[in-house]
Amino acid sequence: MEHFFALFGLPLLASMLMLAVLGYLGIYVLKREIIFVDIAMAQSVVVGMVVGHLAFGVRLDSWAAYGCGVAAALAAAAFYAFGRRKISQIPLEAMIGISYAIGAAAVLFLVGLAPGGHIHVQSMLAGSILWVTWEDIAASVAIFGAAAAAFWLFRRPFDRLFQDYAAAAESGMNVVAWDILWYALAGVVIAWATRIAGILLIFAFLIVPAITAALFSRRSGMRLVIGWTFGLGATVLGLLFADRLDFSVGPSISLFLVAGLALAAGLRVWARPVTVGLSLAAAGVVVLLCLRSPERAVTWAGRNEPSAAAGAALPSTRPPAEPSKGDIEREIQEAGSVSELEELLAGVTDPQFRAEIACRALELDPAAGRELAQRFLEEEPPLFFRQRVLQALDALDGHQKPGSGPPP
Repeated sequence: MEHFFALFGLPLLASMLMLAVLGYLGIYVLKREIIFVDIAMAQSVVVGMVVGHLAFGVRLDSWAAYGCGVAAALAAAAFYAFGRRKISQIPLEAMIGISYAIGAAAVLFLVGLAPGGHIHVQSMLAGSILWVTWEDIAASVAIFGAAAAAFWLFRRPFDRLFQDYAAAAESGMNVVAWDILWYALAGVVIAWATRIAGILLIFAFLIVPAITAALFSRRSGMRLVIGWTFGLGATVLGLLFADRLDFSVGPSISLFLVAGLALAAGLRVWARPVTVGLSLAAAGVVVLLCLRSPERAVTWAGRNEPSAAAGAALPSTRPPAEPSKGDIEREIQEAGSVSELEELLAGVTDPQFRAEIACRALELDPAAGRELAQRFLEEEPPLFFRQRVLQALDALDGHQKPGSGPPP
């Protein structure tokens, strides 16, 4: 499990933080029957971030881009709040659906104007939660904690608003202002979560645990406990599945969330001993498969290590042991030229370290680093390591002048 926590420890922590606040928001979303508000608002956030990238030249993972995304989320919040109050002929869910369609079309148009647009589309949908850092975790704690405190402080007016909107308006409550505040808080949370996890996983975290909990309880407190427990279990299994089959992290977690919802619905409808037993057995098999360590070929410089029989016949051809993890990390950081990194690359087979070497080469010498990064990409590495190098190339292009050409 050391490998798992080394690679997925921070993504797991980030997922727990997002699950805590999005699971709470999901209960309100179900109460008000605005199921697609999160994906529509996340789409608005992406539009704002891409506009900031094209208009101001900021990187999509920068705070400036996040500010542009929050501004777009606040505009969407005002649209939903005023639309619900002033245009009663159109259902709120229809407005949300229309805004999502417009946002999706705008993003597809805008990313076509940006260098490496296909990378932006992939990042928008699947996110890059695998590369979350301690700085991202600290920012998540601050942003989610402030939003959670505001939700708790204003929980009573929010409850009145969501339980009976018409009655709240007739009583003299400023429903538009409270609506804008709720959507604005949700927008701030969704904007940051989208920045690190992508639209797909955010939608799954917001909706699936809340629906699953609603199958078994009507009390809000119990729904929170069920939703958080269910979401955490699906997240851990999703990360194990991604590690086992070299799968993208965000879609993997989403897959297990939906599979868990289907299993919970089956148990709720056909709650019989046989059904429960079969379901638990199936879940146990999945857990055991995910917990098994991935079978990785033991290689050195791209060659399979000789078997025991071959080693007995040719003892002198057995390669030396590969350097330890700590030694490799130290050599990557201490390397002063791309040529040193090329020598290190020749003796390392782990795709994680090979990706780090490629990114380090791009930092030291962008021109020579491109050749090394291209060599790494031609090896067809695992998806998330390939994505990391592609993002480094894209970030490098973001600091170049227009017309310098896309990454190779």
